Amino acid sequence: MKKVWILILITALSFCTFAGCKQEEEISGNVDPIESYDNESVYIPELSTDGDSSQAPSGNFVVKDKKYTYEGNDLVVLNIENKTEVNYVISVTGTCLDADGNVLYTETQEFDQFASGHKHFFIFQPKMKFDKFEYDFAVEETDARMYINDFEFVFGGLEEVKFPVEELVEQNGDYTYYPMIMADCGYRNNSKDGTNLHVACTWLIYNDRDEVVATYTTLGKLISPDGEANFNTPEIYYTTEDELVWPEHLKGEIYAIGAITSLVKYGD
Repeated sequence: MKKVWILILITALSFCTFAGCKQEEEISGNVDPIESYDNESVYIPELSTDGDSSQAPSGNFVVKDKKYTYEGNDLVVLNIENKTEVNYVISVTGTCLDADGNVLYTETQEFDQFASGHKHFFIFQPKMKFDKFEYDFAVEETDARMYINDFEFVFGGLEEVKFPVEELVEQNGDYTYYPMIMADCGYRNNSKDGTNLHVACTWLIYNDRDEVVATYTTLGKLISPDGEANFNTPEIYYTTEDELVWPEHLKGEIYAIGAITSLVKYGD
């Protein structure tokens, strides 16, 4: 198998207006909720064989990036679309730099379900401010089963509930039911052959004013092949008062991006 290496330097830009998947709607793994990116590039993969042009994969990769700010720090979303007829394993290394080009942070992420026609998000969140973002990625052809083709994201927006607050339980054993806002972040397994899937994912939740309002990472969720939505419900906001007043940044339309870090068959 032949690897394709591509290197690009991005200077982080300001926010752009965008719209996405609205509250109470479902989003699938191949639907892009971001309308406007900071940068967009197209790359043609190298030959998959020893120079035989007749065996070159048709199509290209479309790479988009967008910089956000969350809780005083910067993060970058990469959206890489596989517009070839080949399935790949993809590895992306992101590097954050200051204004003088000094390296502040480096991280590598890999996804082995980069199927033909699939758009995959990578979220780089170093919890710091930075001026520039560099990335390089490698792709390698694979004949493994693409479970991503049977997988969907489901986002149901935000909802108000009463429940014990995780951090208060951990800090002082307070199991009081307080008003809180949770996000309905879910998944659907559409496998027709009874395959159970196990997913790990990072969610980025943002509003219609281009503000990231929450990030959430789950290290594992079992998704049964019944076509039913299976949810994680992370806490977004809470109060210890009797009545919850919704903050302005959580009003209006709420959108979400799911960046899968692992998607595998569960069990035999």
